[in-house]
Amino acid sequence: MSMTEQNAQFRGGPLPIARSPLCDIDGVQLLSGKSIGAIRAMTDGRDLVEGQLKWVWNVATNPAGKIRDLRFLVREALALGNAAEVEAIQSLSLEQVIFSLLAESRREFPAGEVCQLLQIRPITLRDLRVELNGALRANSGFYPRQGLVTFFRNRSLQTTTLPADIKQAANRLGSEVPAAAATPLVNRTANHSIAPSGVIRTGKFSKEVVA
Repeated sequence: MSMTEQNAQFRGGPLPIARSPLCDIDGVQLLSGKSIGAIRAMTDGRDLVEGQLKWVWNVATNPAGKIRDLRFLVREALALGNAAEVEAIQSLSLEQVIFSLLAESRREFPAGEVCQLLQIRPITLRDLRVELNGALRANSGFYPRQGLVTFFRNRSLQTTTLPADIKQAANRLGSEVPAAAATPLVNRTANHSIAPSGVIRTGKFSKEVVA
């Protein structure tokens, strides 16, 4: 058993061993050896030395609320410390990254795969069903690829505004929606491709409060 698996087993959680091209902030810490504080600074572009983590999504049920539930691209986390590889990954466009996460040959994904991809609990997926355009068939949830593509576009920290329907959904959850103020980054398209998804095994989903 690897150190990562041992760590996940020790810490416990709803998905103690999960394979995904995404990970939470604890996964970034395990992969990079950086502190949680340093990772948060890189996420928000406050670390002028280490630079910024570009591929980050907020998967919280209320994306405009004070509590963020962040997911990071494993490939980018693994590349930290290798400037050339980081530059190659960050030079990709958002569409290229989304393409690497969601096989174009798939029309839809079952609920279990979506939970594994986003590293979320089934109850959270239930709350996101409308936004993801999910449907129930024979007591099982299914989520169209296009719904997930739209979700990744809207939930990227590069997104400057939240669509009105997401704001309405957040309001239905009983939370006030402040104006979104994320600073956009310019996507630079390059002829790079992402290798097969990295693997991170974590057993804890971390959330953070935005001051």
